[in-house]
Amino acid sequence: LENFMCHENLKIDFDLAKNNCFFIGGCNGSGKSALFASLNLGLGGKGSSNDRGNSVKNYIKFGESRSKIRILLTNSGYGNHPDYGEKIAIERIISSRNQSSYLIKSVFQEGRTFREKLVSTRKSDLDQLLSRFGIQLNNPVFWMSQDRSRAFLQDFKPDKIYKLFVIATGLDCTRKCYDTVASYLLDMENIQDSIHEILVEKKT
Repeated sequence: LENFMCHENLKIDFDLAKNNCFFIGGCNGSGKSALFASLNLGLGGKGSSNDRGNSVKNYIKFGESRSKIRILLTNSGYGNHPDYGEKIAIERIISSRNQSSYLIKSVFQEGRTFREKLVSTRKSDLDQLLSRFGIQLNNPVFWMSQDRSRAFLQDFKPDKIYKLFVIATGLDCTRKCYDTVASYLLDMENIQDSIHEILVEKKT
């Protein structure tokens, strides 16, 4: 992290060779929420998803004009992306003009050193990567900020619990896909009926 919220320059190494689950602790104001927000925003999340306003420029450290988030994703094992090396580097640069730019790089090892190759600068390619790896930024089970957790627990009603369940399990996406397919099917049936009418008229 560079100039992100309270962090001027921070690097954290999640040692996946030893652990696959991490707990982040610290005193109030130490930057735990900032780290949580950086993971979300660094992967293309919205400012409104992290309880610090709707604008991503609000996450730039006070007095600075830009912020940079760099995240390394492991790209090995089942489901790895063939266009990238052992790791995928995702960089998001946020400017005080509320503009963002992305750099998606392939990280591969040559001898004892790691090299990087720029693959894309498009947000759409980042979205495809997240979909491939099953990273769901809009899923409340994946990403629930401190304020949203507090609000959810204060208003613990059955309808909200059910809505959370539907979103968390992906049933809402399944329903949208079903509705889309049903709409396409109806359109094709209408086209088929129109073609049938034209053929009947030609025969008569």
